[in-house]
Amino acid sequence: MKKLSNQKMPISFSSGVRKVAYIEWRALLNNKQMIYSQLLVPVLYFLFYSIGISSTFGSMIYANMEVSFLKFSFIGILGLTLFGQMAQSVYRIILDRKWGLLAFKYFKGISPMSYFFGKMAFPLLSYLAQITVLYIISIMVGEYFTIKEFLVIIVFSLIAMIFWFSLGTIIALRISSYKTRDLILNTFLVPISFTAPTFFSFDSAPKIIQILSAFNPLTYQLNAMRDWAFRVGNLKNMTIVLILTIIILIYAQFSVKNTDLSSDEH
Repeated sequence: MKKLSNQKMPISFSSGVRKVAYIEWRALLNNKQMIYSQLLVPVLYFLFYSIGISSTFGSMIYANMEVSFLKFSFIGILGLTLFGQMAQSVYRIILDRKWGLLAFKYFKGISPMSYFFGKMAFPLLSYLAQITVLYIISIMVGEYFTIKEFLVIIVFSLIAMIFWFSLGTIIALRISSYKTRDLILNTFLVPISFTAPTFFSFDSAPKIIQILSAFNPLTYQLNAMRDWAFRVGNLKNMTIVLILTIIILIYAQFSVKNTDLSSDEH
């Protein structure tokens, strides 16, 4: 099945987003065990990695200023958590194609754009749960951002969420072979995680690490959040983040509109 008009029973963009998001919300509630396991990842990073290093070094240099390592790594963990949600978007969209739910939703009048933003509810809600728990722990530790700072960081991270969800959507829809798709995900997950400045300063890293990091979108997303959090007057990173997000979002929309609505994958 290649095409199926979504004009048979058209509904508004907002209504389509709500309907798809509700389904994703119910799916999230039915996967409580996955939520618990995902909550552990950022918590363990913060408790057993960030605090351990902080007790040894205490602070580090970012943009020629001394900053708290716990705050620095807090944003790094947010970035890893964001990036990790890309796999959820791939998984959820593949299920829709496999069982014909994508075609059914289009037939019911949900537009490709409504589908895209509604589908993002699953990784978004999961991410918000993760970072809320992480923020509460940072308060308990005594090294934390103010609520206002934290809320702005969330807004910045939502832009990064759109980027990674868009990339996950493209991977899920444009690559039909599950072997190729799994190879791409498994091959690039670790390099992207480790070459981004999640726990190290980009400026003080060896030259080869700086070169590798410069090709990593997560690098600019983390630095954009840190620029605001540490009050660095530099719009370069945010500009790059916005440009990359717009480009990948446009391509993701193209993929959603022009994909096969069903899949032979088993």
